[in-house]
Amino acid sequence: KTNPVKHTFAGGCYVREIYNPANELIITKIHKQNHPFFILKGKCSILTENEVKHVEAPYYAITGIGTKRVVYCHTDIVWVSVHLTNSTNVEDVEEEIIAKDFNDPAINKEDIKVLMDIIKNKKKLDN
Repeated sequence: KTNPVKHTFAGGCYVREIYNPANELIITKIHKQNHPFFILKGKCSILTENEVKHVEAPYYAITGIGTKRVVYCHTDIVWVSVHLTNSTNVEDVEEEIIAKDFNDPAINKEDIKVLMDIIKNKKKLDN
């Protein structure tokens, strides 16, 4: 499996760890809860509805309600998110934390183009 996910439950928390390989472009789902996330390994660029951030592990931030991201992995990355829940079933947790429609801020093809242009320009600067 290209993006293995590890699911852990402890003390009312669901911890989701995912491995994403280098040069992968990821479009996340729409989040409907605030929660922390941690990048434990690697470098990536994160496009939200507000900005593009270039981040490197170790890094953490808070995901806000309604957040949807496009992530470009410059290197292999390990991303961990932590969600409060009373459930210990992954499918039930996903129902709690993921929005079902795109009435929340959506990221369109133009946003992806902006991110890719930034990545191309950054690579030129790095060379």
